[in-house]
Amino acid sequence: MKLNTLLFAFVTLISFTGCAGDEVTANQDEKQGMTAFVVEENASPVTRTTAEYDGSGINFFWTPYDFIWVNNSAASPALQMNARNDIPSTGKAAKAKFWFNGNFTASSYPLRYTTGTGKGDEVRISSYQIQKEPNDASHFGSSGDCGTATAHNANGVYKFTLDHKASYITFLPYSSDGSIKETIIQKIKVEANKAIAGTYSFDDNGLDTTSPTGSSNDITLMLKVNYFDGFPVPSSPSAITNAALMVIAPGTYSSLKVTYTIYDPETTVSGDIVKEYSNVTFIAGKNKKISTDLKVPIMGDDFYMWDAQQEAWAGFKMYQSFKVNAPDSHYPSSKASDPLRWYNDAPGNPVAANTAKDCPNFNEALWYILKGDPHLVSGLCSIKGHLYGMDGVWFKKKANIPGFRSDEGPAPYNYDYRLSSNNLGSTIDHPATLGEPSNKADYFFVAAPCLGYAYSVGTTVGSLGGFGTNDGNPTVWGTVFWTSTGNSGFGPQAYGIMLNTTVPAVRTQSWGRGNAVHIWKGE
Repeated sequence: MKLNTLLFAFVTLISFTGCAGDEVTANQDEKQGMTAFVVEENASPVTRTTAEYDGSGINFFWTPYDFIWVNNSAASPALQMNARNDIPSTGKAAKAKFWFNGNFTASSYPLRYTTGTGKGDEVRISSYQIQKEPNDASHFGSSGDCGTATAHNANGVYKFTLDHKASYITFLPYSSDGSIKETIIQKIKVEANKAIAGTYSFDDNGLDTTSPTGSSNDITLMLKVNYFDGFPVPSSPSAITNAALMVIAPGTYSSLKVTYTIYDPETTVSGDIVKEYSNVTFIAGKNKKISTDLKVPIMGDDFYMWDAQQEAWAGFKMYQSFKVNAPDSHYPSSKASDPLRWYNDAPGNPVAANTAKDCPNFNEALWYILKGDPHLVSGLCSIKGHLYGMDGVWFKKKANIPGFRSDEGPAPYNYDYRLSSNNLGSTIDHPATLGEPSNKADYFFVAAPCLGYAYSVGTTVGSLGGFGTNDGNPTVWGTVFWTSTGNSGFGPQAYGIMLNTTVPAVRTQSWGRGNAVHIWKGE
């Protein structure tokens, strides 16, 4: 690594070019009783302190709160911190001057750069770091950056190059498929199998990572200050757009988990995308780039009144609302005005003939729910680049459910609910297991966004955040699917199933056919 060159000289302020072998000349601007360290503008940026990523590595800059320590065994105490510098109180600088009190006459001196504790023999790598702007590591000085050097006397001028001793990560998250293009990244959390942060002893060789105090196996990097802030997500890696930089303890970690917390300001949905790695080594003074393509499942935006001939927003997709309680006049209002998008209003317990005809009938749905060992999962999905919750369920395949039949449900519901004389008069909530089944080959999976549209007589209501009740208010229940079985117990209704990953349970009951939810094909 090519390193920045610093100089210091007793009493006299020295100018220099910053590269080994360069000529050094003294000016006559004396600081009585002080020794000056000088950084030239043309010196390599690799050994400054705060940083930015340039596409190939981290470029460092000096900040006003940087401190350098001289280990002078002839003095008491031996470690002496610089008394002043000339770095502007705001911003960052490529050139800096540091002054020390006292005389320096030895042929060489060990030097240290430490942060976090205000001591020359300790460094605190923070488990909570805050970056306020993309590609700006001005927080490094409070996050645990550090370095060492040996200053050598060359014709009365002490010259040294600084070696950084912490390790660094540059995160460059992006989303190539645009699934989360409307979201922001609020924070990035790194978790390891052993300590990656804490207070470390520090000597002329660098960090002692064997026994930190106040240690933590995780580091959270907040991106901007407020909860609703964050960095955007580009379609390809872009340092200027969202480079996030973290200080981390050097070492080899058998497991490393990186969690990206994303948030959609419009839908107010947030969630995590997790990436896991094994046997990762961070080398002191080196930067590791982690450029991750973040994706969530892209879902369709089709919702159906029960067994309608067309999707509820067919021909009016540009008006489709996904906002909470945001009515829109283009939602179907009657069979007379919207015959193709309107539900199948056949009397009794009709069998679906249109868009719901391939859904399982209600008898089959009962077998899946009561005897199919349902396993629920929840996650994130994308519709038009926006973030929404998603629920999914694993059911056993019918071949793995003993006694499965289509003409009646399982006991004690062993009736044929396709007949109008056998209407289910109550809601059934059946417990479910959270997480995927271990033997997924015996199961099938169905998932959809936690969205639906509720219809109440005379008004149209679009509801977000779960299936809406008839007054348009979201419920705690999530994703809803129609079956192919209608009923008329309380007016024109149809049977469906609903997923709740909070309880967790699968519910079955009947709803008004004018609600627009999801259809599913079964296995």
